Amino acid sequence: MKCTSNPNTYAENSTNQCLSTCLTGFANPRTKQCVSICTSGYFGYNKICYLNCPATSPTVYADNQTHLCVTNCPNGTFADLSTLKCVKICPVSQNTFGDSLNWVCVAQNLCPGSYYADSSTRMCVPTCPSTPALYGKLPQKICVSQCTFGLYADNSSRLCSIGCPFGTYADNTTMRC
Repeated sequence: MKCTSNPNTYAENSTNQCLSTCLTGFANPRTKQCVSICTSGYFGYNKICYLNCPATSPTVYADNQTHLCVTNCPNGTFADLSTLKCVKICPVSQNTFGDSLNWVCVAQNLCPGSYYADSSTRMCVPTCPSTPALYGKLPQKICVSQCTFGLYADNSSRLCSIGCPFGTYADNTTMRC
């Protein structure tokens, strides 16, 4: 069924009517049909399929799994504030990292508490990884492969430290304990 007499109506197949608001599902502006799920690239919100989720309060994010605009992204995805999309990996272009405590993409200096921004995983991590060998650097709260002069890479704590733990020595050539 097609609605041609009024451009602001959508074909509601369940009732065989042309309606300005769909009774069930979402109005697809591209096909002029009422659909139960918005097509790929569109996201349902308030009975309408949007190309990009609308600016609302609270903020909604485009979820590619459900094709809906959601206030909370599904488990395993992060709310990207720059694109208003749910993402599995926070974008490098925005220099953001996945905060798995709040499930949001944050700037490297906004990782929560004592977490560090790990560029190898694009995640905020409580301890920098041993593979690849990275070390936590303060006050920037980032994981680095090489500690700056005067700090030593400590394999036991995974931190850049002023000194080395008992039983190890500071190597001024490699800047490692």
